[in-house]
Amino acid sequence: MRKASVFLLIIFLICTVPAQTRTVGLLYNDTSKTFKGYTLFTGKHVGQTYLIDNNGFSVHSWNSAYEPGQSVYLLEDGDLLRCALPKTQYSLGGGEGGRYEMYGWNGDTVWMFNYMSADSISHHDVAVLPNLPDGRHRFIGMAVEHKSKAQCAAWGFDTSLFV
Repeated sequence: MRKASVFLLIIFLICTVPAQTRTVGLLYNDTSKTFKGYTLFTGKHVGQTYLIDNNGFSVHSWNSAYEPGQSVYLLEDGDLLRCALPKTQYSLGGGEGGRYEMYGWNGDTVWMFNYMSADSISHHDVAVLPNLPDGRHRFIGMAVEHKSKAQCAAWGFDTSLFV
């Protein structure tokens, strides 16, 4: 009986230790097919952004009160630039954001900017530009503008294709 208990304990430890040490990430990893370095990602409907190594272990993470707006970037100085989706009455569905957020390595909010109104809302991505000479970050974002069916027809769109 004692040998069976020890055997079961060993099997339990073998099966549970790897699961406890891996915090996020990979189920299968063939490092011969991966780039050297880290992977930055955020889940679809969560506020967390993760930086993981090639073994799936968390190197760092940041928390936001908002779901992602599809894109996230780690800047050269370690700040995190993140598109976010505040879910307001202005949301269109599909790819929009409405907010840009920048977090320091320690997780503090460095900067944020909301771009949403009844007329337009920021879209899913942002392009990081070279910093200004004083070190301030620059980027350019996309936006979707709300237009009426009549406005679209006046610009030559075939409105019979509209739903």
